[in-house]
Amino acid sequence: MTRYAIIMSVENYVHFSPTKFTHADSNLIFNTLTEKCDYAEQHTIVFQLSPETTKSPNEILSDIKKTVGNSTSGDSVLFYFAGHGHYQDGKSYLILPTTVPGAYETTAIALEDLSKELRVPERACFRIFDACHSGIDVRDNEKKLDSESFIRSISHDASGWVTLAGCKEDQVSISDVKIGQGLFTYYLCEEISSFEPDQPIYPEILKVNISDKVLEHAKGLGYTQTP
Repeated sequence: MTRYAIIMSVENYVHFSPTKFTHADSNLIFNTLTEKCDYAEQHTIVFQLSPETTKSPNEILSDIKKTVGNSTSGDSVLFYFAGHGHYQDGKSYLILPTTVPGAYETTAIALEDLSKELRVPERACFRIFDACHSGIDVRDNEKKLDSESFIRSISHDASGWVTLAGCKEDQVSISDVKIGQGLFTYYLCEEISSFEPDQPIYPEILKVNISDKVLEHAKGLGYTQTP
C-alpha cells in the first residue's frame, strides 16, 4: 500500500483577513507524515499558497488529479487544508489567496470539485480541515455564521471519507503565537508522533485524545474549540 498526501495552506489573502501560522501548520503536518507515518516525499505535494505565488483553482485541481491518479487499489489518499473556508448558496469553498468575494465559483476551490478528484473507489480517503482559521474575527457574527455552514457541510459530506475537522460548526480554529501553530494541527501532530512506528492509529482515538488538549488550550486564550 502506498500513501499519498496533498497538503494545502493559505496564510495571506488579497480580499480576506490573514490566517496566522497556516504555513507552519502545513510544514508540521508534512514533517509528521513523512517522518512518522511512512509517507514518501515523492508521493506528497504541498501547496503553500500566497498572493504572489498562487495557482488558479483549475491548476490546483489538475495537480491533485495527477497525484491521485498515480494511486492504485488499496492505497490511501490524505488531504489537509489550513485556511479560510466559505459557504454560499449551498456550496462550500476553500478560499485561495486571490479569491474574489462574490466570485467564488471561478476564484475559489469548490469542495464538490475537490471531492471528485479525491474520493476514488478502493482507496482509503482521509480529509483533515483546520479551516475557518484564526484569521476570522470570532466577534463578527456574519463570518461566524459562514464558518458554521462550512463546517456543517464538511461533516454532512461524510460518505466515503474519514474526516477530521479542527473545530465544531459553531466555533473557529484558534492559533497561539507562543507555539507558532494552530492548536488543532499542533496537538494532532503531537498525538500522531506519540505512537510507536508499528502501532495503528485510529481516527476516533486521535479525536478523543486531542479534544481535551485543544479545548483546554483554547480556554486559556479565551475561546472554545473542540475538534
